[in-house]
Amino acid sequence: MEAALGLEFDGARQKAPQLLQESLSSELGILSLAEKPDNLLMWSHYAGCHEGFLIGFDATHGFFNQRKSSKDLIRKLEKVQYSKTRPKFEGLDFNKPEVQPAEKIASTFFFTKSEHWKYEDEWRMVQSLEDADTEFEADDERICLFSVPEGAFSEVVLGARMNHERRDHLIDVIRSEEAFGHVAIKQAAVDSEEFQLNIISVTDT
Repeated sequence: MEAALGLEFDGARQKAPQLLQESLSSELGILSLAEKPDNLLMWSHYAGCHEGFLIGFDATHGFFNQRKSSKDLIRKLEKVQYSKTRPKFEGLDFNKPEVQPAEKIASTFFFTKSEHWKYEDEWRMVQSLEDADTEFEADDERICLFSVPEGAFSEVVLGARMNHERRDHLIDVIRSEEAFGHVAIKQAAVDSEEFQLNIISVTDT
């Protein structure tokens, strides 16, 4: 009986991270941002091989810190930590006051990734889906959208391979909106000597 109970307990412990993550994922959403605007791999993977554009944000804007109290572990922009090993779920130890169970869960499941993704220099903000401004279903999937205030935007960087027609149209759209008058427009350009991108300002014409 003890052996059987031990096996059942071990099995439950192994499944706990997956079950917990699935449960939390149905209630929480994640905004993922990259730290550096000149990251070559991020442009290749997420911006149509340099044909798209990048939106930059002001991380000091109040939008990125919506904690309801000092104990609130979500609703705030946090840097992702990278690790060679998978986080271990050891249960919640309420006998150790120096370890906050909720903080342990948050750091484990939301702010820890494999070192393979370290090049992303990712920052994350976790939000409760109940706080979404718009919610609907598409293809039997729950879609939750959050509004970002205009003041939180700081810049738009145009891809190095964006065609001129799309580039000019995007500049016109941004400049035509008074609410985005503070947003800097920049251009990513391939360096002629090194494998890197240079981010330069776009002057109005």
